[in-house]
Amino acid sequence: FDFVRDKSKPAFVEVFIDPDVLQEIWTTFLFPMSMGSFTWDELNPTLKDLIAEAWDKTLPLVYGWRHPSWAQGVKKWREERK
Repeated sequence: FDFVRDKSKPAFVEVFIDPDVLQEIWTTFLFPMSMGSFTWDELNPTLKDLIAEAWDKTLPLVYGWRHPSWAQGVKKWREERK
């Protein structure tokens, strides 16, 4: 970025996204951030499966973003799927 600053020329940045990393970000970070205001019962079954699968990988930072009903919902969801 020194070139951009020194020459006042626009920069081109090429970004490659690893689909495996992106998937983990969605389930552990972006789902709670974007849908955490919904109760567990309002979520669709596909989303419930993904959240239940990623539940133990979620960082403590994200805990407050999830609706309080999610913890009990995940527990019941996992028991039903056994």
